[in-house]
Amino acid sequence: MPIPNRLLILGVPKAGKTTLSEHLADRLSSHRLIFTDYDAVGELVSLLDMPGPWIMEGVTLVRALREWLDKHHFHPELRPADTIIWMPDPKIALTKGQQNMAAGLCTVWESVRLRCQFRGTRIESEEWVTGQRPGGEFVK
Repeated sequence: MPIPNRLLILGVPKAGKTTLSEHLADRLSSHRLIFTDYDAVGELVSLLDMPGPWIMEGVTLVRALREWLDKHHFHPELRPADTIIWMPDPKIALTKGQQNMAAGLCTVWESVRLRCQFRGTRIESEEWVTGQRPGGEFVK
């Protein structure tokens, strides 16, 4: 299985995005790791246009992805990433504020998922990376 050149790790708060991205960055030493939780959405839209190899993760990326898709609406040949890993399940209990954020992120994700797939971006789960699903484990 080919290693994605541009990899987005998206999900709800406390889903393990940072842990997974650090794990992948350790094994894919050629990939630049970019943490995005504190960046403005507009800045993230520009980062999605950068050539790879990179791994980008953060909760704000879901909203940046929506803006990127809107910005490039008339260029369906462009992809925001080669692969997106979506992590919808938190590993620990969320505060009420985090629960509200998670609900909003899931709504945004549902609005962009098919648009990404239409452009040729592969959508995967955490299990694909760890090899817990057939056809997975692109890093050992």
